Amino acid sequence: MAIEVALTLTLDQIADNVRAMNVTPGQPTVWFSQQTVWWTTIPDHRFRLRLLGQLRQIERDPPGSELPDLLVDPKGAPLFEADLFEFIEKAKAAAAVGMYGRHGIIALTAAHSANVIAGLGMPLADAPTSWDEVNDALDRWVARTDQRTSRIIRVH
Repeated sequence: MAIEVALTLTLDQIADNVRAMNVTPGQPTVWFSQQTVWWTTIPDHRFRLRLLGQLRQIERDPPGSELPDLLVDPKGAPLFEADLFEFIEKAKAAAAVGMYGRHGIIALTAAHSANVIAGLGMPLADAPTSWDEVNDALDRWVARTDQRTSRIIRVH
């Protein structure tokens, strides 16, 4: 089953939410996957990979967790961390050269953990694996909601 998206948060709203967190300068405010296109700014949306002998267990990262386990996306891919505002500036440059496909920076926004939703038969969280997958999900969302992606997100 394909992933589904719903643009519940715009890129501006994501940035505003991070500003409201009053984080210490230099503290990571975005986590993004090394192997999928999933990303988040919400610490509670991260997952941890726990290695229990030969068993791999992926679970939500509990708030305030000090576990030494690896931070991962919903598929178990390790996460990079960075400053959100640097991430957005680099994303705008990447979008200008077509990095995210036909929906551009909107596709990046759709891949945020708050915008990836459970499809039929899907777990509560999933990670899109390609920009084509995100763009196709955006097309389905536009068709379902009669939205125009050009009106949804304005990136300054």
